[in-house]
Amino acid sequence: MCSPSLTSLLVLTGRNRQCTLDADTGNNIDLANPEHRCSLLKWLSDWRCRHLSEGQHRIASHSVLNWYQRDGASLFANKKPIWDLETHLLGNTKMDGISLNKVDKMAGLSFENGLRLHFDSILLFKNKSYPSAYFLSVLAIEEIGKAFLIMDFLWRSRVDGRMEREWEEKFLEDTYFHTAKQSSFAYNFDSPISTNRFFKSLYKGELEILKQNSVYVGLARNKRKINLKSRINNPLKIDKMKAQKQITNVNDCLLDLTLGVMKQVYCVDSDCVENLLNKRLLSKLKGKWSLIGGKTKTRLKKLERIKIDKVCALS
Repeated sequence: MCSPSLTSLLVLTGRNRQCTLDADTGNNIDLANPEHRCSLLKWLSDWRCRHLSEGQHRIASHSVLNWYQRDGASLFANKKPIWDLETHLLGNTKMDGISLNKVDKMAGLSFENGLRLHFDSILLFKNKSYPSAYFLSVLAIEEIGKAFLIMDFLWRSRVDGRMEREWEEKFLEDTYFHTAKQSSFAYNFDSPISTNRFFKSLYKGELEILKQNSVYVGLARNKRKINLKSRINNPLKIDKMKAQKQITNVNDCLLDLTLGVMKQVYCVDSDCVENLLNKRLLSKLKGKWSLIGGKTKTRLKKLERIKIDKVCALS
C-alpha cells in the first residue's frame, strides 16, 4: 500500500502537471488545436512517456490529430481526476515491489559503470594489453546492455502498471545473464534482426565465447563437454586489430546514442542515464578514441545537422 507521504507526493505531482496543462489549454483541451496538442505532448513527456522527445513532437502531433479526427467522437466522458480520489482508494495502488527510483538509479549506475569499463579498455589498449582490453570492452557491453534491460523494466512498470513481486524478480533476473545483456545491447543499438556481423555475434552468443577466450587458457567445449582434440585456446593471440575493432564498435554505438539523445532524436527511459548523455561525454568519447566507423561518421553528420526546436511549432 502507498504510505501517506508517498500518496501525497503522487497527488501533488499529478496536480501540478495537470494544472500546467489546464492553464495552457484554458481548462478545455481541444485536440484539433495545434497549440493544445503541443501542450498535451509536453505533459506526456513530463510523465516520461516513451518515444515522445521534444524533437518528435511535430510528428506525434499529426498522429494525435489523425487519431482524434477518426475516433474522437467515441471518447468516453471525463472522469474524476486522480487527486480527487479518496486516500484509501489510492492506497490500493500496488507499491510493494522494488522502488522505481531505485530501479532508475540502478540503470544509471550500470550505464556509468559500462562507460568506466569502456574507457578502461581504451587505456589497456594504449598500453598494448590487447586481450585484457578486449575483455573489458565486452564487459562494457554487458553493463550497458544491463542498463537497457533495467530501463525496459522501468518503461513497462510505468506504462503497463506494476507486476506482481515474483514477476518483477523474474524480469530482473536477466540482468544476471551475460548473453541476455549482450543481446539487450544489440537490440537497442541495432535491431532484433541484425545484418551487421558485430551485432550478430551478440545475438548468437559468439561474443561470450570470445570474451572467455580472451582471458582463459583451455580447450574448447561443446554442450558443456570438453573437446579433448581441440586446439589449446591462447588469450595472447588476441591481437591489436581484434581489440581495436571491438573497442571501435562500442565507441561508435555510444557516440551515436549520446548525440542522438542530445539532439532529441532518441530518448531513454531513465533520468539517471539521460543525465549522463551530454556534451561532456560526447567530447570524451571523441577525445579518448579517434577511430570511427564509416557508417557511424555518416550518421553523426546527419545528427549534427539537426536543429532542436525550442518551441513546439505545429501546424
